[in-house]
Formats: sequence, C-alpha cells, structure tokens
Amino acid sequence: MLGDATYGFSAKIPALVLAQLRAAGHLILTKAEALSPLRLAVVAATLRAINAVARVSAASHDAACALSDLAATALTLTGEDQPMLACMLMLPVAADWPPLYLLLSGVLHRNGDKLLRIKGVIRSPAGRLLIQTVRQSVHPPENLPEGIGADNELTIIGHGFQHSQVFDPSL
Repeated sequence: MLGDATYGFSAKIPALVLAQLRAAGHLILTKAEALSPLRLAVVAATLRAINAVARVSAASHDAACALSDLAATALTLTGEDQPMLACMLMLPVAADWPPLYLLLSGVLHRNGDKLLRIKGVIRSPAGRLLIQTVRQSVHPPENLPEGIGADNELTIIGHGFQHSQVFDPSL
C-alpha cells in the first residue's frame, strides 16, 4: 500500500484507511524527502504500531530510499485507531456450548465495538467444537474431528482493550 508521507496522521484515521493499513503486507511511504528524518521515523513507527507484520519502507522520486535509524515513538492512537491486540483465554475445563454462548454474547454486547473476533476450539460433551465470533455476532459452533491443536483455548482479537477487562464482570 502506498501512502503519502506528507499527510502524516490526523487525530482519527478513517475506518477504511485503517482496515487497509492493517491488511497490507508492505507499506510504502512516498514523498519521503518532504519530511525530516525524525518525522519520517515517527510516521514509520506509527505504521508499525498499526500493522506489526507489514514491511515498512520509503520512496522518494520513484526510487526506494532508506528509513532513518532514529529511535522514534509511535503517535498515540485512540479508539479504533489503536493497534490490534490479541490475547488467549484458557478455559480450565471442558465447556458446554449453551453457557459459553451466553458468556460470549455478554462479552460481545459489552465490548463488541472493541472486539473484532474471538476464535478457538473447545472440548464439550458433544466433542470438539470450533467457536467463532465476528464483531457482535456469535456464529453457531462447528463440530471438529479429533486432531492436532489445543482444546479449550480462545483467541481474542481487537483493539482498545486489556486482557483483564474482557471477562471482568465488574465493568
């Protein structure tokens, strides 16, 4: 994805731009010559905070140029602009689907604007079940055959939350 380095970052990144930044495999800052090395390093650090796996590079007058080796702190992002986070929830014992569905529904209702996806495999009396949520929707579980991978682990992906807050009933 190409981005004009001279635009930098505004107070809030539009959702479509943010989605593109998060999905990109390579982020190229164009017009890099227009920024000071420190400002360019800050923009690059902010892009890395938004998408930690994408390669970030710079270009000037249609040619690649080096990014500064300056240590720079990413700009503070708020709300949906915050970088994606992932955490694991380990269920101590096999869970039955109906109570887990109620728990996930409550968590999504309270945190749905922050949680993009919850996915994992649980061991239930009915066997192994694939559990998936997207935004505020809990998908029906899918039966899985026995196989590799851990049971009773859920991965939570979102932004603007702390692991300890997701399942805290006092919030």
